[in-house]
Amino acid sequence: MTLLAVSDLKVHFPVEKGFLIKREVGRIRAVDGVSLELERGGVLGLVGESGCGKSTTARAIIGLVPVTEGSVKFQGDELTGLRPYQFRPIRRHVQMVFQDPYASLDPRLTVGAIVAEPLRNYEFKRAEAQKRVLELLDLVGLARSYAERYPHEFSGGQRQRIGIARALALSPTLLVLDEPVSALDVSIQAQIVNLLVELKARLNLAYLFIAHDLAVVRHISDRVAVMYLGEIAELASRDTLYARPLHPYTQALLSAVPVPDPEVESQRKRILLEGDVPSPDREVVGCKFASRCPLRARADSAGRCEKERPPLRPLPTVPGESEHKVACHYAELSLGETPPGAIVPAEIE
Repeated sequence: MTLLAVSDLKVHFPVEKGFLIKREVGRIRAVDGVSLELERGGVLGLVGESGCGKSTTARAIIGLVPVTEGSVKFQGDELTGLRPYQFRPIRRHVQMVFQDPYASLDPRLTVGAIVAEPLRNYEFKRAEAQKRVLELLDLVGLARSYAERYPHEFSGGQRQRIGIARALALSPTLLVLDEPVSALDVSIQAQIVNLLVELKARLNLAYLFIAHDLAVVRHISDRVAVMYLGEIAELASRDTLYARPLHPYTQALLSAVPVPDPEVESQRKRILLEGDVPSPDREVVGCKFASRCPLRARADSAGRCEKERPPLRPLPTVPGESEHKVACHYAELSLGETPPGAIVPAEIE
């Protein structure tokens, strides 16, 4: 069953000039036509370089930034255009875990008050809220005595556990996780990811997991969407994407992921992207990746990449493989072979 359906989502921010009288001189195309689906109990990983629009997509989905165009449906209900009071019932079912565990917690409140804040907003009785706070601290692996302490007394990993507990307070069905481990040490990252995996299985949660670390995304996700300059470049199941990346951008990203096998690693080819990244305030007629694409030089003799934007289209899959979508005119050239940058599942277990 489809829990979240995003269709042709666009978020554009106006660029204005003038002091007293402002006029619009351009638009930043932060998100420029994203379409995604997330099943109940599933995990969709959203990856890409910094500045590609991942976090803006997440904030648009949960109503923190206005949507310019497109549709966001949660359990079949349209969310775009809702007023804050209309969005209130939805927030019980959709919660967000932010990137920075230091900035996302109010330093003036105790941990118990922070975790109880969503419960107070929805008018839970005091005794019921206090009981729920203790249950949540148990759930995320924190001592109940921590409820009386303040955020500055905890490490980054502990603060992120507090943020997760707060997000779970109202028993949501969907968590939007905006790079929840990127600000943490590597050893702590593994603990938080393992906690999220355990919570998903225990509470039947669905995750939209945003990150730029492909190794972390591979560990937790069922399906992965690769984002480039506000658009989805490739969308497939986790194992399919890592073993058979078809978009040149995905191949370049995966070629940078280290493999913990010296023999395998020595045989892999690193793909270095050249050329300039288009400015997000400039409308690109053709493919946004064309200026950096290593495939274009040998495949696009007719100049199609500069003239026509590639749609996100399904390509033929091998037997037993789920749908594989790619936004590339010449992705078929990678079919039937092991593309550069591919990582077969056995290599990264």
